[in-house]
Amino acid sequence: MKPSRLYSFLDNNENYAITFFNGKRAVHDLTATKHLTTSTYMFFRDALLCTQHIIQFFKNNENVGFYIDAEEPHFFFKLESNTQGFFRTMLSPEDIHDIPLKISGIVRLRVFGSLQKEPYQSIIQVINQDIESMVNSLLERSYQIEAKIFLSPLSDQSIMISKLPNPDKEKSQLNAEEYLAKRRPEFDRILEKSLDDQEAIVEAFKQADFTFVQGKDIVLFCPCSKQIFISHIFTLGEADQRELFKDGQESISIKCHYCGKDYVIQRDEIAPISPDPS
Repeated sequence: MKPSRLYSFLDNNENYAITFFNGKRAVHDLTATKHLTTSTYMFFRDALLCTQHIIQFFKNNENVGFYIDAEEPHFFFKLESNTQGFFRTMLSPEDIHDIPLKISGIVRLRVFGSLQKEPYQSIIQVINQDIESMVNSLLERSYQIEAKIFLSPLSDQSIMISKLPNPDKEKSQLNAEEYLAKRRPEFDRILEKSLDDQEAIVEAFKQADFTFVQGKDIVLFCPCSKQIFISHIFTLGEADQRELFKDGQESISIKCHYCGKDYVIQRDEIAPISPDPS
């Protein structure tokens, strides 16, 4: 299976940018690391296919976090990406079996980089919205970006259109709704082909009079490590450290909630832990 890839195109005639996400490999790799029911699979799939377009709007080496705090059923979801094309996800509780297509709760988009003292965070409340509507609402209400994302009903692919600044003030420009209505039949014909090969994808958009700009691989990647978890434990107070190794335990097992990998940490790796004063 070919790597998932995010493609960027330009419609020079209408002054719109288009991104096409072929997410088949990314969805496959993600679901292979999770124990998902049908509804949770669709939730993860839709979240991934919608959010990866957003990285196009941010600077190199910035990180983007998409978070949902849902009300009923209650769950917390994280999807963290960066502009280099890496992503990871987390769902809590992990054993939730039924996620409805439409959700009510709080949605956050958090953007942060290595040089930023404080991340930029956008928060909206959603009522009975699906993932596609949530992300489109964030773009419109929080970033004032005239853009629309829509998913393929047939394969793990999606498209986003976004309006570019108008270089010719005397020439009217279609709004996003009008542009999408005009070009949607062409987009649907491309999506119906469920293309995997880069050459075929670029050619299909070329035939529809779009100019290819660049492509970027989108890869499931978790940067967790044993040393990172040990570092987190070192930030705890001595009482909390003793609690982790209570009852004379010589080792503990810690699981990464993003990728599911287990790490065994020995007591002497956190030494010195003072004896329990009691």
